[in-house]
Amino acid sequence: MKSPVYEEWSHKLIKSGHGPNTYYRIFKGTVNWAKSPGGMLRATTVLIQYGDEQDWKAAFKEIAFNMPAHILDNDLPAVLKAIDSLNE
Repeated sequence: MKSPVYEEWSHKLIKSGHGPNTYYRIFKGTVNWAKSPGGMLRATTVLIQYGDEQDWKAAFKEIAFNMPAHILDNDLPAVLKAIDSLNE
């Protein structure tokens, strides 16, 4: 059985200036790009989410997994603050 790519421990949704109903989903957890047992590495991940669903599994339909995460310059201070907060 393959392991999941992401495991979320805690998160913050930060409104993006990119458009209505667009958020950065910033979360602390693990990532496992090889999807192998025991391959989970601690990580802070930023994803683009079109909607404000808080629950990780329910948010899957709102997250743009096929789009590289990008942070608009105007949004960077709020995103960095959220990352710092999650890493405290």
